[in-house]
Amino acid sequence: MLKEFENEPYDSGDKINMDNLEQYLSFALGDEEYGVEILRVQEIRSWEPVSRIPNVPSYEKGVVNL
Repeated sequence: MLKEFENEPYDSGDKINMDNLEQYLSFALGDEEYGVEILRVQEIRSWEPVSRIPNVPSYEKGVVNL
């Protein structure tokens, strides 16, 4: 959805219809960008370290508390 607006020019003189205004939290994962409707966001947390789990394969890094 963000790609749809990526190349649209913006003019600061444009009037914005506040009735149809939508807000999104945007973030990137790798090379892709995503957006979530801001009213669906419950919490924004800072980074927490991964807790290692004993006796698991090396490709499993561990768990994080969400």
